[in-house]
Amino acid sequence: MVGEFPVQAQRSGENIATNDGNAADVSAAGPVAELTAEWALWGKHSVDNVHAVLACSNGTFTAADFAALIGRYEPGTAEHLPQYTVLWAPSREGAPRFVGIAIREHAPYARWHGLTRYDGSGREMVFTRLFCVPYPSLAEHRVTLPRLLTAAERAEPPTLDSTALLPLLVSLESPRQLASPAPELARQVAALLLTTRPVCILGGEDVPALDRLGFIDEVLSLLPYGLRASLSASTWASPIAQDLKLRLFFASANPDDGSTHHLWWEKPDPVELPPSSDPTVQYYLEWLRNTGERAKSLFRDHTAPLDFGRMSSSRLLDILPPDLTVVDILEDLAVSLEDHNAAATADEVQRLERWLATSANSSGRAYYLHQITRHHLLGELWGLPPETRTRLYRALLQLAFETPFGYEGYCLVEDCVGRSPHATLRAEMLRLTSWSHVTRVLIRAAPHRDEEEVLAALETDRVPPVELVAELQQCATALRVPHRAVVYDLAIRYLQASVRNAGQELTRRGYLADLLEEVFPGDLQAQQTRLDGTLRFVCDGPFSGGWIRDLFKDSNVQPTAAFEAAAAQLTADSPRLTELVHQQAAEARDRLEKRDGKRRAQEQ
Repeated sequence: MVGEFPVQAQRSGENIATNDGNAADVSAAGPVAELTAEWALWGKHSVDNVHAVLACSNGTFTAADFAALIGRYEPGTAEHLPQYTVLWAPSREGAPRFVGIAIREHAPYARWHGLTRYDGSGREMVFTRLFCVPYPSLAEHRVTLPRLLTAAERAEPPTLDSTALLPLLVSLESPRQLASPAPELARQVAALLLTTRPVCILGGEDVPALDRLGFIDEVLSLLPYGLRASLSASTWASPIAQDLKLRLFFASANPDDGSTHHLWWEKPDPVELPPSSDPTVQYYLEWLRNTGERAKSLFRDHTAPLDFGRMSSSRLLDILPPDLTVVDILEDLAVSLEDHNAAATADEVQRLERWLATSANSSGRAYYLHQITRHHLLGELWGLPPETRTRLYRALLQLAFETPFGYEGYCLVEDCVGRSPHATLRAEMLRLTSWSHVTRVLIRAAPHRDEEEVLAALETDRVPPVELVAELQQCATALRVPHRAVVYDLAIRYLQASVRNAGQELTRRGYLADLLEEVFPGDLQAQQTRLDGTLRFVCDGPFSGGWIRDLFKDSNVQPTAAFEAAAAQLTADSPRLTELVHQQAAEARDRLEKRDGKRRAQEQ
């Protein structure tokens, strides 16, 4: 039993404080849970031996299993000891998944087990005690990491030939509420963990390992409890360690592997999340900031095992308790629409309009969009009176989207609806769109709509044709590929139909040959077809040798493969002129390459 360990006698009478405010002396009054742990001791028998499992329990895990676990989550050589690593092992047939805590330390108990305490250089050897507890046992009692460590530190194998499972006595007394030393940093880390990329905390060298473990637990308290079933974290990791399998760790230097988020312990100021992050992750961070300490109690009972790798932000939002006022409205709207109750739907729309008039803020947009998508609230709701439909779409767009409406908002609506927005929804989107010409074209260009109607609508909207083309040139690569083609074709038709000197404008822009490579990436035929039309529009002919030479000498022209093919098509009736096209295209590319090389040399 625990009391038989020599190290325990050495600590008798001590009251070892832990990060959550509880004493390590579990003999004190208060409820206690007895958990059963499988264990292993890792180290060397002598100075000449390699590291190996010196002893272990005989349970679910074999000595080879323990060696694999310790090796997989090896954080490298620690600068100071003790250090703690939290890990997990997947469930096996007939057994639950396990959560483990590894204690890396210089072992004062080594002499009692006949182990060598010092290596050949006189340095203390490092031993690792690993304790693995079935996750359901932890979840049943909502055990925190500091409490688990407190129980584990009091236990070690009484002899190297022992194979019995160990009881861990965990205090269940309510912890004192201590202020986190870095609450904003904990919120940032919790949000970044949802990106599934590792998070490294720098600048914590002077923070005791127990406090670092407490901080890791603080981060976990801001996430559903079930994520503890898949956490790998360490109070220290070497910046030169290879192939770290840790999801959260402290380090003294930036490993800079390109895939890890890095935050500083001493600079827990608000950070901008990576641009590629799901917008719901940013919303989650804002929600934590607004909710404060209450967030911990809201997540405490979500104990079903969860995996970080599969914990999508949308799944988190299903768990997240949001602004219940708006959620109630959206839930009631969904029910009313499902029941085809137009009167009740109108009442819910009015409730939503009142909320928008008094309480609207931007922090919940991602969550509200998630709910709107889940309930299909932006679909074609033909059973509603036109006025109710219009008011509903307008309110939902104001609730979940930034205004003025831009391209990102258009894509979010398209994703929400599952296709191009329908007519009534487009009309409300147009009311909120004031600056993005490209977005206005996409909203106007509904599938199967007559092109002449779209051009007339753009003219009514007073969209400047030249500015539309310029905007497309600037942002083409940021658009989804199907959107690029729609905007390009309409922009060129609009320019040709509305601008008197459209030919000169197209010539000045090099016939948009370079833009077409971005609009139709890899599709040479699509590029050639459009360049053929543009060249015929600008040049009525005849397509003579002089025309060909002037065409390719124009410094604005990018002699792309499609441009060469289009020019060759125009001169297909004359093999001599076609050959001249290919010759001039090659010379133009050579000039362009030399010019670019000279510019690069000057820049260096």
